[in-house]
Amino acid sequence: MQGYCVKCRTKREIKGAMTSKRPYRQAMTNRVALAKLERNKGTQFDPEVVAVLGRL
Repeated sequence: MQGYCVKCRTKREIKGAMTSKRPYRQAMTNRVALAKLERNKGTQFDPEVVAVLGRL
């Protein structure tokens, strides 16, 4: 269970980074960030965690 919580927290932080403005790019909208997470689930991101983030 603890490992799953760490994964959720990490993915939430990744989504936060994606939706924040960076010096090298504009912030993504939530919709774009979630679409990117969805496209990369199973390779870069855990599919179960992406599903949970999509519901938040």
